[in-house]
Amino acid sequence: ELMRLAEAQPMPPLDMSRLQMDAPGQGRQNDPVAWLQAVHNAESQLEQQTNRLDNLELMQQYGAAAWRAHLAQLEGMAGQLDKEHDQVKARIEAVNKKRKYEQLEAAKKLRSFENDWLEAVQKNRAIEAAIARVHAEHAALKVAAS
Repeated sequence: ELMRLAEAQPMPPLDMSRLQMDAPGQGRQNDPVAWLQAVHNAESQLEQQTNRLDNLELMQQYGAAAWRAHLAQLEGMAGQLDKEHDQVKARIEAVNKKRKYEQLEAAKKLRSFENDWLEAVQKNRAIEAAIARVHAEHAALKVAAS
């Protein structure tokens, strides 16, 4: 079968001859072996039909209950999966809330650091302006003294 697939050959047609219950052909009407084969084929067909009827009776008797049990099992599994889904969603929500809180706290710190930096820059500018005034006064005093 794998070789057939590898060679991309089409699937051979189903052999339905074993499912037919024909008498031996014209040339084999008097052949006891041919009649034995026909009888064995008929017996196997009868057994197959008996098995099919037994299976249908079992399905009618137990099929609905089996499907209800299977459905109950599937519903239980679905309920369990819903619980797990809700738990995962809750964990994700908790992580997102924690992350948001941490980001808000970090934003406060960043604003505080930015304000500190701006104050330091303003102080430095004021100091630079004062130094420039002192240098200018010093230069003016030097010129006045000379």
